Amino acid sequence: CIRSSARPSPYLRSSSRKAYGQRQSTMLAPHHPQNRSSPSAAKANKSKRVTPQGLRTLRTLPPSSPPSIPLLLGLVLATFSGEVGAVSVVRRSSSDGPEVWARSPVPEGTWDSEMRGGELHIDLRRILAGTSGLNMSDNFSSTAWQVLQAARPHPPSSCGCTLDRWDQYATCWGAYYKVAGAWSFGINSYDPWAHHVSHRALKIPDLFDCFETREPNFWNRFHPTCLGAKEEMREGRPFQTLPNLLKGVPADSALVKMDIEKSEWEVLENLPDEDFQKLRSLHVEYHFNYHCPTDEELLRAQRVMSRVREQMLIVDAAAAFYDTSCMVGGMSFPKVLAVSYVSQSACWPASETTTFVLGTFLGFWATAALLLLAVMAHSPTRARWLSLLKVALKKHV
Repeated sequence: CIRSSARPSPYLRSSSRKAYGQRQSTMLAPHHPQNRSSPSAAKANKSKRVTPQGLRTLRTLPPSSPPSIPLLLGLVLATFSGEVGAVSVVRRSSSDGPEVWARSPVPEGTWDSEMRGGELHIDLRRILAGTSGLNMSDNFSSTAWQVLQAARPHPPSSCGCTLDRWDQYATCWGAYYKVAGAWSFGINSYDPWAHHVSHRALKIPDLFDCFETREPNFWNRFHPTCLGAKEEMREGRPFQTLPNLLKGVPADSALVKMDIEKSEWEVLENLPDEDFQKLRSLHVEYHFNYHCPTDEELLRAQRVMSRVREQMLIVDAAAAFYDTSCMVGGMSFPKVLAVSYVSQSACWPASETTTFVLGTFLGFWATAALLLLAVMAHSPTRARWLSLLKVALKKHV
């Protein structure tokens, strides 16, 4: 494989951006903390990136949705979104040769592949179904396949909620209910996850990064600290543990995101079960991008990801590719797996519930508008009412 010295950020930004959240095409901010480069170098690196072999031509990234939509309005709009589908993958034994992994048809609810910040993001369910367009053989490495299986979204019967999607993340709308706080680890001076969640959950997020200490330009509490398996100083940089940071947090109330460049393995491997119980949603980037993973690394990845899967439910998973792909066990292996987890209590609302919320919401305001018109029609001061209405319409139309 070809090792990339720096993985591009999943978020495009400009050095002269006017407002946070705007996707710019002028530069890519390199993600690895030991490989900070200038805007000109980053732009040059972007021009060198190539699409992995065997991939189909894909559509461009659509503009992101406004992050300031209230939760109730979001539930209304989410009526028109699809639910999470399931993939059924069957292992067939064969005495005549190596084991074969049978692929199922593409499940409903999968999303189209997209280019995000120089990376190609593919719905993991399409890869498992064999319809992603990747260069694969039919005889997969058992360990490599099990790693992908550990990130496979759960079926709707386990968590069939209506999803809120943005950037490379997804979560149930119910995850924003009864939230104690939001903790984001690894931001590199910008953080679309925290910016979005702060508007949805109405919480000021805590941001952590000990390599890049520039704060994003939205409301936050920034800490020049990194996340690790134990509290210590590494090369002059402070590292803190997740149990210490979540001390005193109620169960099922924390929103957490990790983009910590391979430190996620040690953090999640050593996280106690009682601290998993405090998480309401968890977004993790699992990194395989520093070199082609060895068999030992794949075994550890399968063990860690399977443990997290036992603790929480997966609602979405994206496989990211860039530069030249590694061929691991006969398949193009992702550079990064971005996996979205939720707790069982956050798995709501279902599509039927959202439809009911939509009907109730529209019915309430329609009734209120009719009552207001009736009052205005029979009021002796209806001329005053009409003049106020005209003023309001002029201001908002």
